[in-house]
Amino acid sequence: DIDDLYIGCDGVKECPNGGWYHWKCVPEFKGMNKEQIELIDNWICPECREIERNEAEAEAEIKEELEMSE
Repeated sequence: DIDDLYIGCDGVKECPNGGWYHWKCVPEFKGMNKEQIELIDNWICPECREIERNEAEAEAEIKEELEMSE
């Protein structure tokens, strides 16, 4: 049943939302049908995207500081 379809977050190991989302509750899937949803290989929820973005920015800052100290 299409109403029971969930999609898993492939983001950070400990997804802050438990890792599973009812597809109807995800705005970016609005208007998609079951077949289209099932074709998605990798999806990262907004919260995990923000965590990954913050981690990448922190790593870049550390790298820049290390390069400046050499």
